[in-house]
Amino acid sequence: MFTTIAIGYLVADPRFAEIVKDGEKRPVSNFRIAIDDRITGKTDYVDCAAWNGLTKACKYLYKGRPVAVIGKVSASHNFSQKTGKIYDNINLHVNTLELLGSGKRFTENGAVETAEVQENPPQPVVAPAAAPEPSPFDYYDMEEGEMPF
Repeated sequence: MFTTIAIGYLVADPRFAEIVKDGEKRPVSNFRIAIDDRITGKTDYVDCAAWNGLTKACKYLYKGRPVAVIGKVSASHNFSQKTGKIYDNINLHVNTLELLGSGKRFTENGAVETAEVQENPPQPVVAPAAAPEPSPFDYYDMEEGEMPF
């Protein structure tokens, strides 16, 4: 598995559930995002699962909302009963969820980070360019008729 960043739009409202494992309830939110490929014109779909503290952030999600998710990727093969074809799914175990346009980022432990927008951000200081070193092939000091060697 590897970590990736995916930016897209929610295809539908998220679904909420609780999984019981070893007598402990773990909240989970499942949602799917659509990612448009501007080059090929195709759309890829990523199934996302947000666990524990991130499920609280998923209450702000709704169909069509732009989001950025960071998480671990896995793939699975599924069989369609209707068509009889095998298709691939891309799954993402979400570690970080950012609601684009709101400036809020949620992490797996439930922490919320808010991006601060500065009205007048500081401008970078640019050092003046140093004068170029003269090249031994520059003959601008020579008198007319002199030879460089």
